[in-house]
Amino acid sequence: MSVLDESGPSHWREGAALSVVRKALGPLGTHGTVEGYGDCEAGRGGVDLADRWSAVIGAASALIGVALTGGFNLLKGRQDFRDKEADRREQRRVMHRTSRRDVYLEALRAYHVADREIQALLKIRPGATAEDSGDPAYEETEAAILVLREACAAVILEGPDAVAEAAHGLWVSCLEVYAMVADVASSHYGSSSRIFMLMTDEQNEFESARHRARGQFIRVASEAIGGTAPNFY
Repeated sequence: MSVLDESGPSHWREGAALSVVRKALGPLGTHGTVEGYGDCEAGRGGVDLADRWSAVIGAASALIGVALTGGFNLLKGRQDFRDKEADRREQRRVMHRTSRRDVYLEALRAYHVADREIQALLKIRPGATAEDSGDPAYEETEAAILVLREACAAVILEGPDAVAEAAHGLWVSCLEVYAMVADVASSHYGSSSRIFMLMTDEQNEFESARHRARGQFIRVASEAIGGTAPNFY
């Protein structure tokens, strides 16, 4: 016979229904009274459904709150980590840019010293003979170009490639002018004219190339310091 069968005695139906409720709720507690049963033996073993569901909802709400708080903290931690990484990358970028700027400026200073010596070398007169061609300007220019080579080597190490190539071109252009002056002097021993006056158009091109190399170096170095050059990081 079904526990809900209306044909059974009323007290039997009530007791059977209470047994079903107890089994559904399980061991959630044994205190309280099921409405409608007063202080009867069956009622004393019942549970207050409203209190039980309130407890369940409260526990679930607490768990959801903990989960949400943990999720928000996790997201915030990840964002803080990304922000710190971005700050560190920017600091490294600034430090690298500063390092490059210092190296580039040193190369330009060395170039200007070499330029001054080359300008003085172009104004000397060839010696009367090969033995008489030992003007101090040669040694001073050669020493300045050597310093420039060392400064350009630092640029090559610092990079990027475009600036390294321009630095190499800067040093080579000065070296070629120095060699050209020596050729002009050896071809005009005994002349009273100054070297720059004895230079041919082809030889003057070496001097023009030197000035172009300086302009190229300044252009790519400025791009690198600004962070727009290829391979800048």
